[in-house]
Amino acid sequence: MIVSEHQTYNLPGFGLVRIRLFPNALAVFRFLEQYEHVSRLRFIDQLGPIKDILPGAHHTRYEYLMAQLSLISELCQLQGPLPSGLSLGTHRSTFGEIPGQPKPPSNGEILMVLALLGNMGHLPTTFSGERALLKYLRDT
Repeated sequence: MIVSEHQTYNLPGFGLVRIRLFPNALAVFRFLEQYEHVSRLRFIDQLGPIKDILPGAHHTRYEYLMAQLSLISELCQLQGPLPSGLSLGTHRSTFGEIPGQPKPPSNGEILMVLALLGNMGHLPTTFSGERALLKYLRDT
């Protein structure tokens, strides 16, 4: 569980990754963790049937989230704007403010929050189970 701004995580296949959650993203992370939404991701197997073909292989939704947050953290450390002209350190007042946070979120924080929220709604079987559920709903 991430409880501070800086976190390291041993990501299988990549090794130790460093994650820096900015204040607004950390506030959202803590809010989600308060209701155990982030912890739940540790038990969602991302591989589906592949794990039956490759015994011992595993990749949880939590690990996927840590990879996303690590990549965003790395991108935020780049100096100057990205090739597209976008700067991840620029603060966006158009997104509003989180109560208790001193500044509006930066572009990097917005990406982190999107990664957090984008991973929250998955069922335990992720895409294969969700696809089966949608097929079931469509066929009934």
